[in-house]
Formats: sequence, structure tokens, C-alpha cells
Amino acid sequence: MDEEQLAIARLKQGNLVGLEFLVRQYQAHAVQAAYLIVGERAVADDVVQAAFMKAVRKIGQFDGRRSFRPWFLRLVL
Repeated sequence: MDEEQLAIARLKQGNLVGLEFLVRQYQAHAVQAAYLIVGERAVADDVVQAAFMKAVRKIGQFDGRRSFRPWFLRLVL
């Protein structure tokens, strides 16, 4: 099991330590994507923070056979 899969498994068990890895991996790219849409850095940061919280709530719906990045970016967008 790679680090991303382990982080997701932890989140699915309610362990927020898994979120730390996912934030480190995807925050910069997600903020960049959000910024391209909203045009303000502070708003983009807020959008990404909200998307991470939504990911935590919906992690049970995530199909672990797929890549996390596209699933998460859909939450951001």
C-alpha cells in the first residue's frame, strides 16, 4: 500500500492524520486551479480548504481503485 492509499484508508477510519499527507500532496495544485477560476488568492485558499473538508466528509464515497487527485480536484472546481 503506498502512502496515498494509506492516508485514504486512515481517513476512511476517521483518522485525520491521513488528511495531512493529502494536504501536502495536493494543496498547491488545488489552490492554483481554484485561483485560475476565482482570480483571488485568499478566495482560492478558502475554496481549497472547504474542498478538503468536503473530501473528509465524503471519503467513504471515494473509490480507492482510482486516483485521488482527479476526484479531489472535482471537489475544488
